[in-house]
Amino acid sequence: SLSSRPLIFTNANFLGYINRKDKLVIPYMYQNGRDFSEGLAAVKKNNKWGYIDKKGKLVIPFRYDNALSFSCGLAGICINYVWGFINKKGKLIIPRTFLKITSFSEGLAAVYYVNKNQWYYINTKGKDVIKFFHFPFNKNPFSFSQGMAPIQHDVTRKWGYINKKGRLIIPFKYEGALPFSENLAAVKKNNKWGYIDKKGRLIIKYQFEGVRSFYCNRAAVSKGYKQGFINKRGKIVIPIVFG
Repeated sequence: SLSSRPLIFTNANFLGYINRKDKLVIPYMYQNGRDFSEGLAAVKKNNKWGYIDKKGKLVIPFRYDNALSFSCGLAGICINYVWGFINKKGKLIIPRTFLKITSFSEGLAAVYYVNKNQWYYINTKGKDVIKFFHFPFNKNPFSFSQGMAPIQHDVTRKWGYINKKGRLIIPFKYEGALPFSENLAAVKKNNKWGYIDKKGRLIIKYQFEGVRSFYCNRAAVSKGYKQGFINKRGKIVIPIVFG
């Protein structure tokens, strides 16, 4: 749970983990590290990545050039610039055949194959589920959230949303887009951000220069250099006065 998960903490030179009472539970000994997820954390030592458990025990040896957190039981790992996915025992489940990847979310991960000039979404068995017809290589696709994912057209540069079958549900018409959270997604038009529902209806009008996704019925928004919070009706609940 979040309340028992060790948190990353650093001193001048190394990274360790503390508990919720600010007690150091895993010593400062790592060059880098990621948050705990599904009971394990990716950590870097002597320029290689491995995985530890919440007691600091090394579970998967330091042998990777890069490593992502676990999700859906799998974690992305990289050797010699090529990515694949391992399980929690360190077994390679999906072969290293990708130049770029995202972590799994809702059972799907975006991958860019070494031998294909194209992004795909794959499932946890490594099977191609969605082929991208539109998305630039130099940007990582968003993960799926609430059954949909934002996607950018590589020619028009506009954003829309697809479902988990790859069907375009909300057309390419936005200058920017964030994943859905609590049934609303932030989208940008005419250089201003607002929020739409899953049918593409504008729920909170375009008025903000900066936004974040909703969490616990609140979303951080900004106008100018000031920030505050709104509720899901667009009402300001914490004034936009914080710099």
